[in-house]
Amino acid sequence: MADPSLSGVILSAFLAIDESILSPLPTAARLVAWGVIAGILTMATYALLAPQGKIKETRQAMKSHDRMAALKSEDVKEVLSASWQQLRLSFRVLRMMFGASMISGFPVLFILFCVDFQYGYQTPMAGDQIAVTALTAEEQPAPVFLGDGAPVEATIAWPDPNNDLILADADKRQVFAGRLQQAGLGVLHQHRWWNYILGNPAGYLADGGPVDFVAFTHQRQVIIDALPDWLSGWELPFFLVLVVTSLSIKGIFRIQ
Repeated sequence: MADPSLSGVILSAFLAIDESILSPLPTAARLVAWGVIAGILTMATYALLAPQGKIKETRQAMKSHDRMAALKSEDVKEVLSASWQQLRLSFRVLRMMFGASMISGFPVLFILFCVDFQYGYQTPMAGDQIAVTALTAEEQPAPVFLGDGAPVEATIAWPDPNNDLILADADKRQVFAGRLQQAGLGVLHQHRWWNYILGNPAGYLADGGPVDFVAFTHQRQVIIDALPDWLSGWELPFFLVLVVTSLSIKGIFRIQ
């Protein structure tokens, strides 16, 4: 069943592009492409929402007050008045930029969600032993059983992509049934209100049951072998390209 949340719709589009248009590219090049796309989207959103003309006028007024303050630097009263005016104009610029800055972060947030899903972890092979942690809402260990009644100990055999993983609680009530063919589906939890926006592609545990959270421990994907483990994932190429793209667009188009 498709994830009906907003992020689920975006993830479907992301995967369609990543696995078709970008499929000939190596992984690192795909991350570069997504970093460029994220930078373009966030700067375009900001430029459309922030009143560029008013921000530019206000900043020019701030420069004028700077020059006036310098000319009247011996008059304490004038200097204080100019300083207050500068502060007032600075807050006006911040007010005009704040809403657009917040909203322009959403494209990056959703692309981060998709990139981490696709490139965060290695997908296990069917039968691989994967560590499992199951917790209650109070963060206490929760007994979990497989569909055949066998208790889940420290690990489980990763299911075949064509078979459902079935989990039950201590009272043998089914709390989850679904297919976890991708490593990005490494966490199961009960539905929260924010999941209407940022969903869990794996699905959710049954509401109201004693099992509130189940996590599967996967190996991180290595994108750049030559770097230390903590730098070898998707984060470095993606964020580096995102920052460079955003700053380049800001400079080239003189976005305020």
